[in-house]
Amino acid sequence: MIRLLLFVFLLVSVAASAAERVVSLSPALTETLFFVGAGKELVGVTRYCTVPQCKGLKRVGGIVDPNVEVILSLKPTLVVATTLTPERYLDFLKSRGVKVERFRLVTLKDVEFAVERLGNLLGGNGSQKRAEFEAELRAAVLKLGCLSGKRVVLLLGKRVAYVAGSRSYLGEALELAGAKVYPDAAFEAVSWDYLCSLSPDVVVLLSEVSLPACLKKVRTVNALPLKDLLLHPSPVFIRGLETLGREVCR
Repeated sequence: MIRLLLFVFLLVSVAASAAERVVSLSPALTETLFFVGAGKELVGVTRYCTVPQCKGLKRVGGIVDPNVEVILSLKPTLVVATTLTPERYLDFLKSRGVKVERFRLVTLKDVEFAVERLGNLLGGNGSQKRAEFEAELRAAVLKLGCLSGKRVVLLLGKRVAYVAGSRSYLGEALELAGAKVYPDAAFEAVSWDYLCSLSPDVVVLLSEVSLPACLKKVRTVNALPLKDLLLHPSPVFIRGLETLGREVCR
């Protein structure tokens, strides 16, 4: 009996020591962690991580201004961040012995890589979760078929013409549906005159903006209610695509 109790105690001790303590410095990465089934490993998130599952987790500051002292107090085994977080914060954490993974989240391949990498780091299911993400994306793209052959602009800026182009994850998703997204860039500020010269068929509005006269007769889609889904380069943006498809192609 004593040997059995000792064996159980050792098993529990090993499991406890193997448990990860993860801090996320990006809402998109937080959502990706939940997608791969690693949400239970989270001990800290940013003030911008608003998914219900984050309730009760320690807030560690923002994306560009994390509080490294609070992060260290959580004794993390892993901190995940994007290229939006200044390197000096991450270098400081590394100097204190904390493992840091930094992700670029601009293209679909970037999002897919983050899914696979985090899945492998925190459960060994990266390939499975990446395949799941890709299947969900393909299904969502089918709902946007009415955009095939259309010239589309994804407008993000309020005061300036800031757009998500064909080399952003959003633009790439719409191009999978057959749309032609302009400009040929990732995220870029352009002139209103340039947008007008494109003669777009559809303008998707992801911010409150006053369009110039040359675009007022173009079909516009108000996607502002979907902003918190579509502007997160994580698996949740697929839900935004599905809803956008219902709005655009009804």
